[in-house]
Amino acid sequence: MPSTSPLPNRTISDLASHIYRLETVVRNARELVLADLPNDLIKLIYLASLRDCNTGHYFHPQISRQNDSASASDALQFCHEEVFTRLMATPLSDYVAQLTGYISYTHADKAQVLGMWKSLPAYRATVPLKVSALDAEFFYTSVEAALTVLDAPRFG
Repeated sequence: MPSTSPLPNRTISDLASHIYRLETVVRNARELVLADLPNDLIKLIYLASLRDCNTGHYFHPQISRQNDSASASDALQFCHEEVFTRLMATPLSDYVAQLTGYISYTHADKAQVLGMWKSLPAYRATVPLKVSALDAEFFYTSVEAALTVLDAPRFG
């Protein structure tokens, strides 16, 4: 009886093997790279820093060395998109808290970080490549609102 699958069994097997390998690398990236980072904004910024701005490929010294470069890049891209998706569901108050956590994590002066983020909005380069323009704008607006809240003088 002929196979009803449009793809040969070997291709399906190769695809299943690739998915399993990718899941393993994603799990490894979550454990080695992301587990110690305290919030999603920090994770997003870190993952974006692993992306080559010329090619869009991701590189992490340990993960890319332990796996083939394509699997490592795909896994890190998946993690980047996953973190961004969580941030899209985050209320503004959490953006304020996460930005406060980021500033604390960097051990930098709060006023200096806020000023730099307002004048040189590098956070705009932290979104994954495949997100919609609307989602990217939502993220930018959320970060900008958090910057405004943190930079506002305290009353009372």
